[in-house]
Amino acid sequence: MATSIFAHEPGGIDYQPGEVIFREGDAASSMFFVQSAEVDLLVGQQLVETVGVDGFFDEMGMLESAPRSAHCHCAHGMPRGGGQPIDLHAPG
Repeated sequence: MATSIFAHEPGGIDYQPGEVIFREGDAASSMFFVQSAEVDLLVGQQLVETVGVDGFFDEMGMLESAPRSAHCHCAHGMPRGGGQPIDLHAPG
């Protein structure tokens, strides 16, 4: 069983199956680290990736200051701490 490096961090976000995490074209200011469950990434109606436990996604939009290039929703229920947004910007 994988142990998440964020398992004891506060501020996790709960998502229910089918719940939208973000939409294609939305502004990107953070990336996400999956602590449990699975997240589906779609371009249009095409599934391009399913991200599971200890995976991460949406890093490129944040790094390039570009809009999100995919639609993302929770494939399976994510309990407390399931989707952990990570802000990679250094404190100013």
